[in-house]
Amino acid sequence: MKIKELVNFGIPEDIIKKLEENGYIELFPPQELAIKKGVLDFKNLLLATPTASGKTLIGILAAIKNILKGGKVLYVCPLRAIASEKYDELNDMFKDRIKIALSIGDYDSSDPWLQDYDFIISTYEKADSLLRHKAKWIEKISLVIIDEIHMLDSDRGPTLEFLIARLKKEIPDIQYLALSATVKNYKEIADWLNAEALTINWRPVQLKEGVYRGGIILYSNNEIKKINTVSGISYVDLTLDCLKEGGQALIFNNSRISAIRSAVKLQEYVIKEILKEEKEKLKEVVEMFEENDRNTQILKEIVKNGVAFHHAGLSFKTRKIIEKFFREGLIKVISSTPTLAAGVNVPARRVIIQDVIRYDPIEGKIEKLKVNEYKQLAGRAGRPRYDVYGEAIIIAKGKYDVDILMEEYVKAEVEPINSVISNEKDLRPHILSLIANEIANNFADLKKILCLTFAAKKEGIDKLLVLSRRIINFLLEEGFIYGSLEKFKSNYIGKRINELYIDPLTASIIIKGIKELNKINNDYDEIFYLYLICCSEDMQTLNVLKNEEDLLLEDLNKYLENKFLYPKPDLYDYKTLRAYKTAKLLYDWINEEKEDILADKYNIGVGDLYLIVQNAKWLLYSAKELARLLGYKEISKELNTLLERVKEGVKEELLELVKIPNIGRVKARILYNAGFRNLGKLKEAKEIDILKLPGIGKETYNSIREYLKSLTD
Repeated sequence: MKIKELVNFGIPEDIIKKLEENGYIELFPPQELAIKKGVLDFKNLLLATPTASGKTLIGILAAIKNILKGGKVLYVCPLRAIASEKYDELNDMFKDRIKIALSIGDYDSSDPWLQDYDFIISTYEKADSLLRHKAKWIEKISLVIIDEIHMLDSDRGPTLEFLIARLKKEIPDIQYLALSATVKNYKEIADWLNAEALTINWRPVQLKEGVYRGGIILYSNNEIKKINTVSGISYVDLTLDCLKEGGQALIFNNSRISAIRSAVKLQEYVIKEILKEEKEKLKEVVEMFEENDRNTQILKEIVKNGVAFHHAGLSFKTRKIIEKFFREGLIKVISSTPTLAAGVNVPARRVIIQDVIRYDPIEGKIEKLKVNEYKQLAGRAGRPRYDVYGEAIIIAKGKYDVDILMEEYVKAEVEPINSVISNEKDLRPHILSLIANEIANNFADLKKILCLTFAAKKEGIDKLLVLSRRIINFLLEEGFIYGSLEKFKSNYIGKRINELYIDPLTASIIIKGIKELNKINNDYDEIFYLYLICCSEDMQTLNVLKNEEDLLLEDLNKYLENKFLYPKPDLYDYKTLRAYKTAKLLYDWINEEKEDILADKYNIGVGDLYLIVQNAKWLLYSAKELARLLGYKEISKELNTLLERVKEGVKEELLELVKIPNIGRVKARILYNAGFRNLGKLKEAKEIDILKLPGIGKETYNSIREYLKSLTD
């Protein structure tokens, strides 16, 4: 079917023209089948088709139909990076025709401004928080697009389940369009969504999967390809073979250090494949990297040679630069951890999978890849418009021989998607939310909502009911709700905890810590508050290496000689050391230690640092709000000051200066040390005295003057 024929299905001609301008000429087979299934007639659909098979276009078309009839569209996905990429893609294409909004930030807001938008892009968690805040515009939603529906089987699963269950309850006639590349039990999920299921193994670029060992690729169809063993290093030889045929390579490694080492080794060979004019452009790319930690210093050296590494420890901006220039063909190879496969659009001719195990440096865990995860990695192979085929090649080594990898991964079926709701932690925030939002004020109503979850559909309701009774008992004991096990209602504290989007157990720990501090009034400092939030259920803490344990214990014991912490540290508990190490990182951050030094000192990436800071900001804000609500004004004030310091990474003396736009922690310290210690001193300053300071240019000076002027207007 030609794109222009969509006019017969109610798609306006100007939209069709815009699609044609963006390269859409003819519908792919899955797209045509989706239309035949009734997706443009407002019917629910689960679309499980391979990567690059055109799922996004079906979402766009379904959205257009809903907007034309006066509805709103909510698109939800697991990651902010995916949401941002989708927003940029759709806004560039349709900003003159559709009002598109991105909502991925503050969880403590109903975002009323979204009522003026037609198409709202969000993460699972942000969408859930909007429901908790009873955003008025939600009742106008007529279509929900659920991207990466297979994430039901991940740690994000409980939130996604309850988001869908609540939407089912609150807007019964809503249309659902669920998207995924890998769903085995698609009928089960389709039944849960009351949807038609469409699954077809069609790709615009053929995918060839195989296993490599000793200079030979064995493909799944028994075809064999010999590789020139230039280096004798498997991933190097596979990469060079791909580059010589005009392709790009994406290498997946099991850890960050492996990703870096592979990239460093590759540059020695890839540099010979880089054209002279490309080398000049790559030097310009290097200048775009702003950080200077150990990882980024290595990255700067190897990008000059057409190779990059990519993992979550890099800053978001650095990762975006790498992805952009890989898509443009300037960077020839990316050596990555599996995080790059999580929905971000970075295809390559050949995907090389070095290991079928992976290592998580934050959690310190080693895990074997699931078949689902392998298929997600393999799905990155093949660049539409550039490649006739793509290849996903696993390197056989160690105990994994060619036959085992072929059977367990290449030829294996993906695992079924299951609900991961299995304990009280998975349910606690959602049970409180249902009570606080007055959706369930008795156990019978709560049971009706639980019946709408995928867990209930797949495994029955009994386990959920047992867990729910325990949680209600906990909420009653903590004073977040009142009543009985059969009939209950949230009080003002429970409602605020729900709005703050924190686990009720986190709230319990914070409240008890605040009360203990108020009662004892021992000598304490910022570490008390930082340790308190790092002991909560919602804080991701740093892994503690064996060689760090004794030093951390010694430091903690020394600290406790004069100070007090809550919860009381258990010196033999690994969780205590993790919480204390993370608190120390945040303490160094607010005392203006440089990002690169922090990254090296704590064996993390700059990206990890920023994520921990974001996490701490959210929890300090929540602690401040709880202290205020409970009447602890001084503690709330202290927490607010600490929150501002964590936001900016500065000592308290710089808080006035960092309010100025474009004045961050570095420039504020330069101004302060030069004697410009407050806004009053800056008002009195001469232009020449400010411009002579290192790092302070005309643009920064203008920002200062404009800010000072705005205070007097």
